[in-house]
Amino acid sequence: MADEAKDGFIIFTLGSLVNVSSMTEEMVGSFIGAFSQLPQRVFWKWEGDIPKNVPSNVMMVNWLPQQDLLGKVQSFISDINILNSLVVL
Repeated sequence: MADEAKDGFIIFTLGSLVNVSSMTEEMVGSFIGAFSQLPQRVFWKWEGDIPKNVPSNVMMVNWLPQQDLLGKVQSFISDINILNSLVVL
């Protein structure tokens, strides 16, 4: 999927300490609205039921091969806990 992203891709993850599916609908809608404006594909680490209004450039997944994707990613949005900062290095 990442190789098919002609405009590159973005990883959005808040790690394992934050359950993103517990975000308010308003907050999720804000992210979806912002991501829908981007030409890049967005891989969003998500737990739970996927909202119905997800744009075609956003892929919500339960698991990401983060280590494999970091070498190809255009942007990486994270909570940057100590484990994520070590992965980025």
